[in-house]
Amino acid sequence: MTAAVPPAAGWLGTPESRRAFRRYWITEPLDGLWKAALHHSMRLMPIAVCSALGAPLGRLFGRTVYRGMDARARRNYLRLRPGASPEQLERAMQAMWNNLGRTMTELSAIERLWTSGRVAVTGAEQLLAAQRAQRPFIVACLHLANWELTGIGLASLGLECCSVFEPTGSRFDVRLMTAARERLTKRHHIYPPGKATAHAIYDAVVHRRQGLHIHIDELLKGRVNAPSLGRPPPLRGNIVNAVRLALAADALLIPAYAERVGDRARFKLVYEAPFALVRSGDKRTDIRTNVERLDAHIDALIRERPEQWRLLGERILDD
Repeated sequence: MTAAVPPAAGWLGTPESRRAFRRYWITEPLDGLWKAALHHSMRLMPIAVCSALGAPLGRLFGRTVYRGMDARARRNYLRLRPGASPEQLERAMQAMWNNLGRTMTELSAIERLWTSGRVAVTGAEQLLAAQRAQRPFIVACLHLANWELTGIGLASLGLECCSVFEPTGSRFDVRLMTAARERLTKRHHIYPPGKATAHAIYDAVVHRRQGLHIHIDELLKGRVNAPSLGRPPPLRGNIVNAVRLALAADALLIPAYAERVGDRARFKLVYEAPFALVRSGDKRTDIRTNVERLDAHIDALIRERPEQWRLLGERILDD
């Protein structure tokens, strides 16, 4: 992620500072210019066209810009599906890059996806009932298919909730994504990560009895923290925070994910039944036990559709 503060005069410093200067003032503005032009042009296009443009772009970037990510995704896919044939692997990689490319270009039409009848929702009634009863809820989401839909669904249903947004990419990427989200999230408060956010979220969920939208599959220090995928269960991160907060607030913990239906802009959006939390009275044991159970649950969800998982191309083990 690009530093918020512009680098000092790079031509007078070290090679590293010169690279940072060129990246901040030349490379990233040029990259942001073509992305902004494409984004705003696609906002005028039909949804199907906007989405379809992303598939070849995803495959192109996978073969050129993100070759390291493609290689890791192939290794990780074979770990999750050890019996996959070379043909199955190639189909999965094409599906992965198609999905990633479509998800990026669908950002230009994200507010129209919900109203177009392209998203079939399951489980919304339990969230609405929780809000009517002033019962806090934590929607524990996964980066599957178009992962923006879980939060957009909550906002479109008129639910009072908050979420944490981890800025990624350049400052221009962040501006585009933030603007797209803000067009839909009138009652959905989006916070950056940090200590101030942790206090705000605790107050919203515990004291004001509101909802929280949080992705529990995530990267920590450059590696996938959750799900564990055969490694020891995670000891920190969003999955632990979600469980700890749910226990503290007596909140409903609701796993959620989107699934792309075919290679097109149609989706299933699933808000699952509340996860049954173990409450023995021993706080440490309860957190560890529930994290392990939730980790196993999302592990199974991802293994069913690994080609739609945003983190398939990230580091899982030490490679």
